[in-house]
Amino acid sequence: PLHMLGSPPGNTNRRPSNTRAENHDRQARTQPQSTNSSTQGTVSTNGGVTAFSTQNVFSNQNFNRIINTNLYDPNSSFEDSMDEILDNIIYLINNEKGNLKVQKTRLEEEKGSFNEYLETEKMKLELEMLEWETNYKKVESLYSSESDIIELDIGGTHKLTTTKATLTKVPNSALAAMFSGRHKVSHHKSRVFLDRDGWAFSQVISFLRNGKLPYFSSKFEENAFLEELDYWQIPQSLCFPEELEDNP
Repeated sequence: PLHMLGSPPGNTNRRPSNTRAENHDRQARTQPQSTNSSTQGTVSTNGGVTAFSTQNVFSNQNFNRIINTNLYDPNSSFEDSMDEILDNIIYLINNEKGNLKVQKTRLEEEKGSFNEYLETEKMKLELEMLEWETNYKKVESLYSSESDIIELDIGGTHKLTTTKATLTKVPNSALAAMFSGRHKVSHHKSRVFLDRDGWAFSQVISFLRNGKLPYFSSKFEENAFLEELDYWQIPQSLCFPEELEDNP
């Protein structure tokens, strides 16, 4: 019934309606400091996040108590009750907004951490894939079928085992033409026999394998190596590209 919300109609002793400021004062005096708060959160101020203290959080239990107190208080007017209830509802909504902001901030931090983790794992995976591809290419370069393996006897002093790919590495050279399969080669005891200097020819094979000049302990050894290159028509520019650029 309406008369339970305040003074009954026609009551000449009805107390005038208080201002909203007075309602806040009365709420501050009558509201207990509940430690069993059902909600607490933060509000954003000046771009930052400021936490609500537990004692200022408006719980549902406290909210029901204020509603019952104001509705059944004969000294409270209908307007007073509605104003105070509205103030407390606004307070509760703002408090929940604060909680949502806290949760949003936490989720954004977790999202950022997760993205960093994914980026780190992605970089690790890319490095592992690059390492795998590098190792795969190395293994592929070392693999040779039995038909590609060639055993050599150089001058009767050096026995070498290499591959057709190494011997034909320099196109249009005499060495590449000899082992292209278009020409017959001499064999001695199941090895291809070449009547050349064993040391010099072995240095040429080493150069074709790894692309690095051999170490020469004397000018004589260097000249022997260069003469062997010329014999097989392998350009010396492959060995000394810097000198070729300096002397066009």
